[in-house]
Amino acid sequence: ELGAAAERAQPFSIEGAEVDIDALERAFAALVDRHEALRTAFIVVDGEPRQRIVPSVDVGVRYVDLRQSANPLDEARALAEADARTPFDLAAPPLLRVLVIAIPGDDARTAIILTMHHIVGDGWSQEILVREVTALYTAFRRGEPSPLPPMRIQYKDFSEWQNRANFATEESWWLN
Repeated sequence: ELGAAAERAQPFSIEGAEVDIDALERAFAALVDRHEALRTAFIVVDGEPRQRIVPSVDVGVRYVDLRQSANPLDEARALAEADARTPFDLAAPPLLRVLVIAIPGDDARTAIILTMHHIVGDGWSQEILVREVTALYTAFRRGEPSPLPPMRIQYKDFSEWQNRANFATEESWWLN
């Protein structure tokens, strides 16, 4: 129900259990530590754009409890829309925000709104991030270490390879 409200945000939810905020914060911290792109600042040096990867950042998971609200779904939608409209400072990573909303119902339900600037990811990468944070959250909630293998390459490595590669065959195909 929250998905249509925030076009630039990826909603997912935890149902049937109270969310463990500590495990969720640790999961997002591990996710940001894992992906350099999420710790990248975009700055201008001598009139030229530059990337600067910072060693660590605080994700700052924001928690809103709407379980006592008279109109929780309307309030949740408004919060998600406001978050999606809030601009990012490209020089101040992380370029993602996490909004956790507790919603009333017969079973415990928590919506998690992940809003990410398009410069560090797209819909495809958001799906990967949601899978990874889900795996991290599950492990941390059980008191286990991260189940994810170390990253072999980062996005900047792929980007550098792509900039050096010769795509003459592909270019010819597209031009034809």
